[in-house]
Amino acid sequence: MLSSLSATEVAFLLIAVVQVAAALVWALGACFVPEERAAMGHWAAYAALSASTWVLLSLNLDSPPLLGVLGGMCAAMSLRRGIQIFVGRLQSLR
Repeated sequence: MLSSLSATEVAFLLIAVVQVAAALVWALGACFVPEERAAMGHWAAYAALSASTWVLLSLNLDSPPLLGVLGGMCAAMSLRRGIQIFVGRLQSLR
């Protein structure tokens, strides 16, 4: 199967694997560090959504699906929210 994939598709899949590992680490961190649970939860969501976006992009290189684009946007918003929580600068979601 991997021999039929281009170098770009393999690179995207490798990035997805790294993001899955990050999502698991952030989720475990959220379980064991209650003070930073909210921020780590958002970062875990970011990594999981990012991984799904990279997988969808690797499977559809010619035309990214809407679900992949929306997943990437939600990942960026989750990362931003996690950073805001971590640094204590919460802003309302307008």
